[in-house]
Amino acid sequence: MIILFGELVRSMFSYEKYLKKLISRGDLPMRLSKTNLGNQQDFTLLCKELHTLPRHIQYVLSLPLTDTHKEELKQRAHLLFGSTGVQAPLPIEFTNTLNTLKTALLNLGAMNTAPYTTLQQLSSTIERFKILPPVYKCMITQRLMDPILPAVPPAGTTPKIGSSPIILPTVSQVELMYFLMELSGDVRSMMTLSMDMMNRFAGLKKFVTVPLDIYLCITAVLKKYQTCLLISERDTEFVFDALSRLTEKD
Repeated sequence: MIILFGELVRSMFSYEKYLKKLISRGDLPMRLSKTNLGNQQDFTLLCKELHTLPRHIQYVLSLPLTDTHKEELKQRAHLLFGSTGVQAPLPIEFTNTLNTLKTALLNLGAMNTAPYTTLQQLSSTIERFKILPPVYKCMITQRLMDPILPAVPPAGTTPKIGSSPIILPTVSQVELMYFLMELSGDVRSMMTLSMDMMNRFAGLKKFVTVPLDIYLCITAVLKKYQTCLLISERDTEFVFDALSRLTEKD
């Protein structure tokens, strides 16, 4: 039901119009205008008391946005904090958590460390990640995809002789990314990441060998969240086409 509601919201609900409506009505007090997001104590208190705030504040803070939603971020900042900046102020806890996880992800690419070892080392960071409002969790997972995907040439690109070597993500990196996305409830990004990797790998079969364990990770995610996948006819066709290209003999 959560996945279905999320897809309906994605196709039928306009976050931008929702924010404009709240601003025009003027019935949403700027309860957070005195909150210093740069202060860890203030932000931690906000996270713990999020469920006690008026429902519209919960919606505005919880509905996920990415860095590409410039106008929506600007309107949300104005609505909640009275800010006129391009985006809502990012709390120091968000920045610290993002930097720690990004470093761990890059280290997993260099050392191929077992993910459970990394999770043990990141236990305190994972706990901080868990209490973040959903919007910040999704922003973190969106930004963490960058260290993985750019290393793989986009689909349709043929590597040239003498060009930089193709650096594939490690199994540990992929597993950690999926783990964080599940914690954030960001199923859509899990689907996007899975389809993007499948599409890119399909075009690289002649040049590199992708570890079987990575395919198993992707397949496990698609199977677990198949209801989300089947909601979109386009995504379903895309996945089956990518699977066909991955398994066909050259």
